[in-house]
Amino acid sequence: MYWVLGSRFLLETDFVSGFIRRSLGEGGFRVQGFRWEPPTETPRAYRATARLLKTAHRFSIFHFPAYFCTMLNAQQLHYSYDGTHILRFPDIACAAGEHWLLLGQSGCGKTTLLHLLGGLLAPRSGSVQVAGTDFDSLSTAQLDAFRGKNIGIIFQKSHFARALSVEENLLLAQQLAGLQPDRQRAAELLQHLDIGHKMKSRTDRLSQGEQQRVAIARAVINRPKLILADEPTSALDDDNCAEVVALLEREAAQTGATLVIVTHDGRLKEKFTHRISLQPQRP
Repeated sequence: MYWVLGSRFLLETDFVSGFIRRSLGEGGFRVQGFRWEPPTETPRAYRATARLLKTAHRFSIFHFPAYFCTMLNAQQLHYSYDGTHILRFPDIACAAGEHWLLLGQSGCGKTTLLHLLGGLLAPRSGSVQVAGTDFDSLSTAQLDAFRGKNIGIIFQKSHFARALSVEENLLLAQQLAGLQPDRQRAAELLQHLDIGHKMKSRTDRLSQGEQQRVAIARAVINRPKLILADEPTSALDDDNCAEVVALLEREAAQTGATLVIVTHDGRLKEKFTHRISLQPQRP
């Protein structure tokens, strides 16, 4: 997977690629503007390789190590619905392209946390950053536009526009994000999810499994950097549970998105290396 974040790039040259791998392992370089600058905190090997990079003429994008790009960062999040009972959540830091599971039982605030991470709720205190953008720095309109372009959310209930077809629901998601409707993108995505034949069908005439696939398609239609899924498998049997998780992971991998699944479904625990257990909230 290759990553570009803002004006910071990680590059490699044909003749130093082996040296980079041998001396730096998972390391890399940041490029600021057109100046080749290794991070100031890096060891001597970084600076030595940076000097080699300055003399290179053929560059290709170098693998972006996960720890260089924190896609989702949530710190000291607190929320209250009534102003009295405070929900407190653990700090979260997810790198670009990683897949995370937030696991907890009913009452621990899973859906609230997902809505905070997606910018649908504003925290009482704490901060959320996605792709380096702090939600607090955005107006309501700016946050809506940012969410539409950068965050795909799969809700427990799909909330489709029932009067529209499957295709039209996907195109609507693009329009609401301020993007041009792309029928080819919608068709390719639905075909990829094995529901291309349902493109012109109304969403209320789909089976539960088909609706789940359309919900995934809508969440990834804009190639988001972050995908949030709220209890995507809780109502499914074991076979369909495994299938939906595989679909989510596959679609996230297609665009290099960070995937975060919030659930109480213990069947998913062993499928994810990165996971956080959410504790019951104290009254």
